[in-house]
Amino acid sequence: MHHRPPGLPGGDTRGYHFVPGEREQLSLLPPALQDWLPEGDLAWLLLDAVAQMHLPAIERTYRADGWGPAAYAPAMMVTLLLSAYCLGARSSRWIERRCQREVAVRVITANQSPDHTTIARFRQPPRPNWPQSSRRCCGSVRRRAW
Repeated sequence: MHHRPPGLPGGDTRGYHFVPGEREQLSLLPPALQDWLPEGDLAWLLLDAVAQMHLPAIERTYRADGWGPAAYAPAMMVTLLLSAYCLGARSSRWIERRCQREVAVRVITANQSPDHTTIARFRQPPRPNWPQSSRRCCGSVRRRAW
C-alpha cells in the first residue's frame, strides 16, 4: 500500500519537500526594483552623486527643436556609465547586457534598456569635461563607499 502525504492531491510526492517555482505566475502588483536593492549600494551612491552634477553642457548637445526620437536622460546615461566604469567595464555591449540583467543597473536606468550603439554614441565627443567629471565622481564614490 502506498502512503499518500497529506495535503497533496492524488498523492503526488514529487517536490514534497520543495517550494514550487512558479515562473509563469504573474505578480498582482508591479515589482518595485528599489525594494530589491539594499541601502548603501553603489547604484544609490552614484545616483546621489550625479544628481549633484551640473549637466546643462551635456543637455545642450541635444536638439532643442523637438525633432527626432526622444533621447535618454543625460543624468541616467552618466550614472549608467559611471556605474560601469567603477566596476572596471568599458564595453558598451557588456553595459547593455547589464541593463537587462542586473537589478542595480535597472534601478539606475529606471527599467529602461539603452542599446550598445546609444551607449557608445553617448560617450563620444563633444561631451564637455567627461573624463574629469567621471574621475572626480568615481573617486568621490570610492571614498564614500569603501
